Amino acid sequence: VPYSADSPRCAVDATVGATVGLLEACRRGKGIEKIVVISSLSVYGRQETQPIPEDVPLRPSTVYGAVKAAQEMVALSYFRSFGLPIVIVRIATTYGEAARSTLPVSFFLRRAIRGETIVVSGDGLQTRDMNYVGNTTSGLLLALSHGRPGEVYNLGSGEEITILDFARRCVDDVPGTWSKIVHGPPRTGEEGRLLLDISKARSDLGYSPAVGVAEGLRRTATWFMERYGRPCGPCHDGAARVGMDHTYGEGTIPCTARRTV
Repeated sequence: VPYSADSPRCAVDATVGATVGLLEACRRGKGIEKIVVISSLSVYGRQETQPIPEDVPLRPSTVYGAVKAAQEMVALSYFRSFGLPIVIVRIATTYGEAARSTLPVSFFLRRAIRGETIVVSGDGLQTRDMNYVGNTTSGLLLALSHGRPGEVYNLGSGEEITILDFARRCVDDVPGTWSKIVHGPPRTGEEGRLLLDISKARSDLGYSPAVGVAEGLRRTATWFMERYGRPCGPCHDGAARVGMDHTYGEGTIPCTARRTV
């Protein structure tokens, strides 16, 4: 999302332009049985109806959301004009093992492992549909096998959680951390509430998210700690010194979080 705001033209080229290139190749090819185009809950923007069904008017409030909505329109035009078997899926905020560094879960967990302060935008009471990566991938496979061409499906967790509570759970899942949560300025254009209605995906695809937020975060935190180390706590003088050897009297204890996070 921040990248799209900083470089909107690049975002359009990378998303809409790349999609057109792929669809053109599919149009000229043979034996294409199904094309699943991955969109985002960001296309909805601010909606009064919650949970949000697929048939509400799209009102993206960010450049990223607008670009993803344009991608959808282009893809559906290829379905209507050329008969390409296109299915659109709008996925919730996906988190899990190996999450990229710009995602909230990665940001929160990395800072918790380092014992650093975690900044939450605004009051943190904005809610999101956070879906574990295993749920999302199973939904994508179901869309590929059972999705009806020309249809749009929401793939979410069915759970609503505030950003503040999500950050707190990340901290709770990192034993030994001394990270504190503070509040920063709100983000421009950020939606106050986003929860997907997944009833259509349940009925048409047989989609059922098996991993809830609590279990998904536990798995994710375990992966991050196995990869990057665990917090060893502040030094005896109260200073956070992750990545350094800790000296107690004449003994030296290697820091378990020495690896770069």
